[in-house]
Amino acid sequence: MSLLSSIYLENVDQSGDTYKGVVTAYELYDALKRHIITYCPATQRGKYDKDSPDEDMSNVDDFYPIYYEKLLISDSTVEEMAYQILQRKLYWNELRWNVRWEEGNTTLIYDHSQRKLEMKGNITIPDSAHRHKAYYRIFEWKEKSNLIPKKITVDDMIITKEEIQPLVDQFDPNYHIFVTVHNIDSSEEGVLFRQLNNFVKKPTSAQSIRIAPESTPTYRFIAKLLSQNGVFHENEIETNRTTIAPKSRKMVPNSTLHTAIKPFKSLIYNLENKKAVYDDLISFVQVFFEKLSTHYPEMQPNASSVLRRTSRDESFIIKNIMFIPLMKIAFNLWKTYFDYGKDWKSDYQLDVLISKLAQDRRVTDDDNNIIEVNIMSKKNTEWVGKIVNEKSQIMNNRISQKSAFDYLATAIDLHVVLDNIRNNKQTG
Repeated sequence: MSLLSSIYLENVDQSGDTYKGVVTAYELYDALKRHIITYCPATQRGKYDKDSPDEDMSNVDDFYPIYYEKLLISDSTVEEMAYQILQRKLYWNELRWNVRWEEGNTTLIYDHSQRKLEMKGNITIPDSAHRHKAYYRIFEWKEKSNLIPKKITVDDMIITKEEIQPLVDQFDPNYHIFVTVHNIDSSEEGVLFRQLNNFVKKPTSAQSIRIAPESTPTYRFIAKLLSQNGVFHENEIETNRTTIAPKSRKMVPNSTLHTAIKPFKSLIYNLENKKAVYDDLISFVQVFFEKLSTHYPEMQPNASSVLRRTSRDESFIIKNIMFIPLMKIAFNLWKTYFDYGKDWKSDYQLDVLISKLAQDRRVTDDDNNIIEVNIMSKKNTEWVGKIVNEKSQIMNNRISQKSAFDYLATAIDLHVVLDNIRNNKQTG
């Protein structure tokens, strides 16, 4: 690729009306820096200025450099992609340009014999804007190391500047990047953006966990949990959908487990290189739910679909929302045992606490009668306003999840048990 007068792409192959060639990382950076390759808000995701929120974005001849701060490009996504590029782990790194077709002008010339593409028109980015800016960001970091952030988040892991800097220093400016080039007008450019984004069916969160189980600390923890025999064995977990189908025997989606476990991602990540401790946490979670399953047969491995359907009709115990507070209780317990060097395997309080998760509650029914019901029962009116509304519809959001935890923590005297562990008041 030459960045002097016309723009050339070499070693180009043609397929129909599109072309594919290679550009080096530095050539890309230079072209972006000099506004040779630009972003058009009218045919892309747009831009946003809080001081002019109603600004018209319909002009297809408005072009902006990729580093214009008001473009709708997520900086956190750019930084994550940049780090993945530095690691050679951004597998979908191909770029896409459009050399604007103009009536009466030849804006693109392909020399088939030389496999050389000359681009003479406006070059826009109809897709892959985040990837473009990620490459640009790497060169910003190379030129000014003080621009490298103190920390970024990549796949749920905190990455520090100290980890980023050596990768930036080692990055090869001649790194080759594939680019696909179109030659269509501005109206078709918008169509191209829509096709590239609307026709792509994103995987469900459950499918993402199943397909790439090693991607994040939380995913890896779930994979380890599902590999064990017991309540969370892979045969018991839905790994394709984020809900349980009416005729399914599965107990809970892996995506729900992810929601429940993700708040503890930093703890999990820090334990991954401490195998004995990590395995102890896995074991504790397994044992916690196995003990709970002695009170709720629907949680036990190989429970029938009929038993689980009946449970969901009458109880909240294996409703998706309930795994959020239950997992939080389990993690809080384990961390307190670990922090204070106490052996959970010989502590009778654990059995007592878990049994309280199956206690009966005295509540008032719709006819103002006092009745005794299981704490997880849908007849337990204490759940109203916490995880169900007045119409008995489940509310599964952060507020309801916190309300469920607070309610259960109080009902089982969690704070008392945690204080006892801290004060060495456990009895074998």
